[in-house]
Amino acid sequence: MEMYDVVFIGNSLQPSDLKSICVEPDMLLACKGELGNFTLRIQKEKETQEIKTRTVIINLLDIRESPLAEVPTWDELQEPEEPVIFLQDLKDLTPAQINGKGLELARDLAQKGKSVYYFYRSLRFNRRNDELYEKARRAGVVFYQYRNGDLEVKGSDGLICESPAMELELHGTIFLAPDLKPNMQLERLARIFNIRISPEGYLQVENVHLQPTYTGKRGVYALEGARNPAGRTDPDQEEAFTLAEIRSLLSNINPLTEEERVVDAEKCAFCYTCYRVCSHGALEPDWEEDAMKVLQIACQGCDTCLNVCPAGAISIEGREEKKKEANLKVFMCENSAATALQRLGKNGFSDLDIENVPCLGSLKKKDLLQHLQKSEDRVLVLGCFEEACKHLFGERWGDKSVKDIQKGLKALHFKEDRLTLLRLSPRMEKDLEKILSLWKEGNL
Repeated sequence: MEMYDVVFIGNSLQPSDLKSICVEPDMLLACKGELGNFTLRIQKEKETQEIKTRTVIINLLDIRESPLAEVPTWDELQEPEEPVIFLQDLKDLTPAQINGKGLELARDLAQKGKSVYYFYRSLRFNRRNDELYEKARRAGVVFYQYRNGDLEVKGSDGLICESPAMELELHGTIFLAPDLKPNMQLERLARIFNIRISPEGYLQVENVHLQPTYTGKRGVYALEGARNPAGRTDPDQEEAFTLAEIRSLLSNINPLTEEERVVDAEKCAFCYTCYRVCSHGALEPDWEEDAMKVLQIACQGCDTCLNVCPAGAISIEGREEKKKEANLKVFMCENSAATALQRLGKNGFSDLDIENVPCLGSLKKKDLLQHLQKSEDRVLVLGCFEEACKHLFGERWGDKSVKDIQKGLKALHFKEDRLTLLRLSPRMEKDLEKILSLWKEGNL
């Protein structure tokens, strides 16, 4: 089967030195494999075909809409009547890439001798936008910064701006920065490639500034409307970076970790837990073994799959597994649980690592996290009741630290009850004895 260097999903860049092909997103049915050896299944003219490729670039356009139905966006700019009014940040802050396009259009019109006004809440500066702003200003573009709520748009030919700094009523042809929405194909593509999408619906969970077009899966890149608008700057630079990265990778594809993660097919229950939680799309079904398998080139060694596998079927090849005793750490407030333990007068909990703290508010997240390194580790935090706290709001701060970590555990698909917070008074020694006994047994 013919092997391509890159398959474009959506729009092609047509690099002359890379063997490439372009596929429409609705043609794609499935993907398996990893960087250097992807197999894409597509449907073309009612026939199913397979394509082999080393890398994939998803390059789709956003859906662009006007924030106000009756007012055009500057994507629709033609030769307008003077004066010309550019308006951005009307609802949400405009991304840097769109901001740059507005500055470019405003500069061009001003250089033609037109009267141009540019209203903004926040200019999104980068090197390109810095240069465009200076050129637009020198060409005669008048810039106005406004605050949210200062502006009232009067149809498509005027606005009123009232703020402590100015009162202005201006009539002219208005063009708005377009609102961006993710392409409707992205959610389906994310499922096909097993890539997490952002809350906004793009193929990047967060902005990646040093490596701007990476997705969570090695060898799969996101350009233009496939990536979060907030992180986009110069499309030409992002395209050049991506193609240069692919050229570099194709000459030297190596695993990111020296140790291989392997799946014991006899233990694997085919529950897909590892497939769902892997941030790097490094697991896929092995239908010959009826089990999951780890894609070694895709694996980044985070070991989330090892920790969440309910059958304990995933291990690091060659590493001797030793049974480690669980770390049972207990933090006790000196003014409540620690006093109750002294009153109890028993030492039946020598196997617990108990540490007294002056107040739960003195506990830092790092103090808690360092005792949750292994999947068997558990931490119990015993503090006083809020109304009895002698350190003002210390109990509240401790409670917040615990809840923040519990949210993180849940997001990573770890059990939240590995970290438990309970409240006691100094005279609740019998309750303390019961709590410690149940917690040691894992029944709390």
